[in-house]
Amino acid sequence: MSHWNHRVVRWNHKDAKPPCVTYGIHEAFYDDNGRVWGVTERPVEVDGDSLEDLKVGLKWMSSALKKPILDYDKIPEKGAEGPGPSKEEKRDRKKAKKKKTGA
Repeated sequence: MSHWNHRVVRWNHKDAKPPCVTYGIHEAFYDDNGRVWGVTERPVEVDGDSLEDLKVGLKWMSSALKKPILDYDKIPEKGAEGPGPSKEEKRDRKKAKKKKTGA
């Protein structure tokens, strides 16, 4: 059974001038074997209809600080099975398409 939770994700901005590293709390999505197949594009925000909603959201998010940090460059994890193509598959498809069109 797949599931999700909050995780800290490290982004290595190697192309930035100067290169830098940033961190954010994201929703991480797991396959049936417990491997991460994806994370939200942007870090999550805390909101709700009440102060209690905010407290619960912060509690869930703070649990991410107790788990190992995920490197964005290594998502999906090796062998993870998500609902769509992996980053590598998307890259390969893009290369194949460029090759076909001569771009």
